[in-house]
Amino acid sequence: MPGFAAKTPAEKVFSRIDQRGPDECWPWQGTRNAQGYGLVTYTVPRGSGSHTPRGNDRKCSGAHRIVYEATYGAIPPGMVVLHSCDNPSCCNPRHLVAKAPQPGTSAKRRSEPAGRKRKLSDGDVLAIRALGRREESASNIAARYRISETHVYAILAGKRKAHVVGSGVEPSIREIPARS
Repeated sequence: MPGFAAKTPAEKVFSRIDQRGPDECWPWQGTRNAQGYGLVTYTVPRGSGSHTPRGNDRKCSGAHRIVYEATYGAIPPGMVVLHSCDNPSCCNPRHLVAKAPQPGTSAKRRSEPAGRKRKLSDGDVLAIRALGRREESASNIAARYRISETHVYAILAGKRKAHVVGSGVEPSIREIPARS
């Protein structure tokens, strides 16, 4: 069995996806960029990417793009791969579609400059707690509300936004495992 470095990009990607139900989001479990998209680095023949001292080149690509190509074939020229679920870490092929770039698609909240904080309403906090009680993953909640997973865990544990009515921490929320 080949080592992780010897795997094809598709093998690397599918080994790091939390594959859930057919219609659920399949969150990427590896490295992500600042906007939440999964990143995969892989080796390519010399001259095809960034040179490394080991004699081969390395490339980096979005995990969702590799999943799309492994499932549907090459991405048509001039097209981008979009998530119908609007969850940048999702790699479920059913949620991926190739479309022509639309004006304004880069203006989504996740593309705001780093350091700009998302203000949560009391309704958002209550909804986050409800999702936690339904055992929704912290990464999915964080992606949906454009906040960090650490912030989600703090809200679920009652360490943040404790003043919001209905903030009682239920046992099912405390049992959510810490991020490893």
